[in-house]
Order: sequence, then C-alpha cells, then structure tokens
Amino acid sequence: MSFRILITLFVLTVGHADASTNWFDLSPSQQQALASLETTWNDLDGVKQNNTLRGLEHWSNLDGEGRKNVQKRYENWQSLSDNDRNELRHRFSQFQEMDEPRKDELRSLYKKFKELSPEKQDSLRKRFKSDRGQSSSNSEAPS
Repeated sequence: MSFRILITLFVLTVGHADASTNWFDLSPSQQQALASLETTWNDLDGVKQNNTLRGLEHWSNLDGEGRKNVQKRYENWQSLSDNDRNELRHRFSQFQEMDEPRKDELRSLYKKFKELSPEKQDSLRKRFKSDRGQSSSNSEAPS
C-alpha cells in the first residue's frame, strides 16, 4: 500500500522527457516494488516511468518517519477538492517559473511561517483568505 501511494504521487508529477523502459529491463527489486503496475508499465510514457523510478528510489531511502510524512502528505492531497488541487498545481507552476532569488525568498518566508505557533499560522491563513476574497471582489466590481 505504501508503494502505491508513492507511485501515484510520482506518476502525476511533471518531469523531463526520457526514453521508455521495458518492464523486463527493471531489476527484480524494482519489479517487486512496482508489481501493481506490471500490466500497465509499458504503456506509461518515459517521463512517468522515470518519475516513478525516482520516487521508488527516494522512497527506498526514507526512514520510517519520512515514510509517515509522505503518507500524511498523500492523504492531505487526496482530501483536497479538484479546485484546490488545480489551484496548488497552478501555484507550483508559477513557483517553478520564478528565478532562484525569488524562490529562495519564498522558501525563507515559508520557513519563518512554519516556526510560528499554530494559532498565529491560522490567524495569518484567515487574514490571507480574507484579503484574497476582497481583492477578488474588487476585481469583479464594475468600473
């Protein structure tokens, strides 16, 4: 089950184009870990195969706590609405297009945010949502 979660996450990620890998070219341990994909593996494009193999390698190197964190993040993702998932994909795409100094700045701000108390984080989230709602309303108002 744990591998299935990881496989789903990495199959859905965006990567660079790679040549496809035939199922029988995988190592026995890779085949065992990816057994649920055996019948569809050769139908996946090279990018999805590569992302899955990288995810498997990453998963194999995680300790128990790391695996729990991945599972929790997967469960959180699954609980999101389609609109929320699309919004996150859009934000991720925007982040990927930023230059490195801006990315570093946002990472630093995020780190500071995570160091705040849960109450302060909730307060800032509510304020952010409220501000976003007002800016959306203002942009839709007739001029």
